[in-house]
Amino acid sequence: MTKSKKTLDHEADPLDRIGWLSQCSGALRAWFVDNGRWLEVPAGASLFHDGDDTDGMYGIGVGAVDLEFAPEGMESLVTFRMPPGGWLGHGSLLPDMPRPFNLVAAVDSEIYYVPSKALRRFVKENPEFWPEFYSLTIQQILALMTFVGELQSLPPEARLARQLLRLSSIGTAIEVRQNDLTATLGISKSSVRRALTSLVDSGAILTRYNRIDVVDRRRLEIASLQKN
Repeated sequence: MTKSKKTLDHEADPLDRIGWLSQCSGALRAWFVDNGRWLEVPAGASLFHDGDDTDGMYGIGVGAVDLEFAPEGMESLVTFRMPPGGWLGHGSLLPDMPRPFNLVAAVDSEIYYVPSKALRRFVKENPEFWPEFYSLTIQQILALMTFVGELQSLPPEARLARQLLRLSSIGTAIEVRQNDLTATLGISKSSVRRALTSLVDSGAILTRYNRIDVVDRRRLEIASLQKN
């Protein structure tokens, strides 16, 4: 179950420093600060499910969430892990569009929530802000295209390195299980283990129980550039 949390001071808000909102105009950032609230979401809790009515936008401030999508005609889920700075749910600007995927907290997370009614009223009264929301759509399309491209063209170690770089955008400690890496990277457990061992041997990371520490970001960046 999610729990509301007092809105953080604007200067302390991680979403003002990373991701889509940090790139928006000062006027839009200020509106988000005034019209949203923080939610504390424990690991495994669902924010919404496929087919639910859209109720607002969610920004990941701390932690990570898993976007789970079941393509038509396929039984298995496609899982995409969204790191801090990511935003989801701007489809709520379209009142008749249901949620197309599940959104689940991968670890204990702090999520910034802005209700759909406030969003719709805002863009109706201020249509000049539509391009900024459209830019989020483009960013998400590019992120998914990058994800698909990595699946097709990069070796496991490079894919793992890129995922760890994304997940460590605001901190060097990453809460993650090997099973999570298997699901989000689309590779076998044995490939994940080999890739982790290689990155540990290179001095890029340290592994602990359900946790990975990035100790040398430059070496991780070098590993992310490997090609088949």
